[in-house]
Amino acid sequence: METSPVPRSDWADWQNDLIVADYFDMFGRVKAGEKVNRLERNRELQSLTGRNKGSIERKRMNISAVLIDLDMDWMRGFAPNDRYQGSLVDAVERFLDRNPLWADDSDKTVAPAAVPELIEGPPPSRAQEPKPVKPLLERIARKYDHAARDTRNRRLGVVGEEIVFNHERRRLTEAGYPRLAEKVEWTARDKGDGVGYDILSFRTDGAPRKIEVKATNGPRTTPFFLTRTEREVSREEPGVWRLYRVHDLSSSPGLFVLPPPLESSVKLEATVWRAEF
Repeated sequence: METSPVPRSDWADWQNDLIVADYFDMFGRVKAGEKVNRLERNRELQSLTGRNKGSIERKRMNISAVLIDLDMDWMRGFAPNDRYQGSLVDAVERFLDRNPLWADDSDKTVAPAAVPELIEGPPPSRAQEPKPVKPLLERIARKYDHAARDTRNRRLGVVGEEIVFNHERRRLTEAGYPRLAEKVEWTARDKGDGVGYDILSFRTDGAPRKIEVKATNGPRTTPFFLTRTEREVSREEPGVWRLYRVHDLSSSPGLFVLPPPLESSVKLEATVWRAEF
């Protein structure tokens, strides 16, 4: 289908659908190690949509911005431009609805054995005001909420726990305390969830360290959920309990540690209510 150029008019839904599908197709090929000719694909889109080269490049950058705002991976090379319209958000939602695996990163987590050492860094600074969800993104952000996906992804949680379990044993062994390392316990695996922490480890002086692991394939600022029990244990044992945030598990795993009170590091917001009769 060929059309005459309409550079100053809004993009139609079918045009947005074409470029969104092309973006994800390119992204998938790049992730698979294929080489793609972006200029040639741009020329093809010019022919199909009647848009010029610059307009197509800007729209690709808009798509990157939408994905970043959704805490999703995006295609490097198309620097995000967040001046996008609601019609593009709708097109991204239509694509994700038709291709749900793009929002499912359960198979993208690295194997624990492939993480020889976690690099620990400082936690992100707490913003004075939470980043507002753009009105254009409210519906799709709820549907593809990264924190909710992480919580449902049990495999992700197990992988994160195993990585931290290995990390703690290695830390104590390398510090010269192999007997303490042997006592490190994977509590969530051996005794079940629900006690308010996942790993029982130790400081080098032998004092216990109760570790709750929160893992994500997303970046270090990805939100996470905290259970009522986890919060209660953090308050009851502030000198013992620690939250280990493992991030970027699908690429370059990293770690930071949050001590109680958590309110000094993150903004806690009630999101689930229990209803009784």
